Amino acid sequence: LTGEVEHAERVLLRIEGDPGIYEASVDDDGAWQVAAGTIRAIPAGETRSYTVTARNAKGDEAVAEGLIRVNAELPPDDCDVPPMIPDDEYPAATQRLSPVLECVQENPDGSYTALFGYQSGDASVVSLPVGKDKEQANHFHYQGQGNRDLGQPQYFAPGRQRGMFIVDFDGSNLVWTLNSSVSKATATASAGSNPCDSLSRARIACLR
Repeated sequence: LTGEVEHAERVLLRIEGDPGIYEASVDDDGAWQVAAGTIRAIPAGETRSYTVTARNAKGDEAVAEGLIRVNAELPPDDCDVPPMIPDDEYPAATQRLSPVLECVQENPDGSYTALFGYQSGDASVVSLPVGKDKEQANHFHYQGQGNRDLGQPQYFAPGRQRGMFIVDFDGSNLVWTLNSSVSKATATASAGSNPCDSLSRARIACLR
């Protein structure tokens, strides 16, 4: 997706049915771009509405709307996922939030890669900040150290979200903990975990 704007420092893209907000890259001439492979919420053949918001340094906004249609499945080489940014502060979880280990891939150099997703019972996007305190936790325990940030999300879309991020590790226990005010859950990866199939391996390649 591409377009042009005048005097804009930020361009944000929202798509119907997708809880994410995508920030476009903007060059000096005002041309903005969001890679097609980042649009995760649109199955092939469906049409969705979208909104583009351009903001200048003073905070003034201009909004444009339109329709987007995906005519074919995207190749694995074009599947990078941009960071989801908050339009405002997302609320804390009110339903169960669980980490999920999808699978583990053994790499040629003897290391391993874990592919993680999650399950959220909330009907809208919720947040659980990375870190650990007395009331909540979103962290990894690995190599004898807890409270680790290894690239896990802090914003969680509704339902079952598969293959959201990867972590490279040495095969010893790698534990992701999500403790909110309403639930506590962990997912553990190790060298003996469920091995990745070809589709999961392709997803790992996309996330690198």
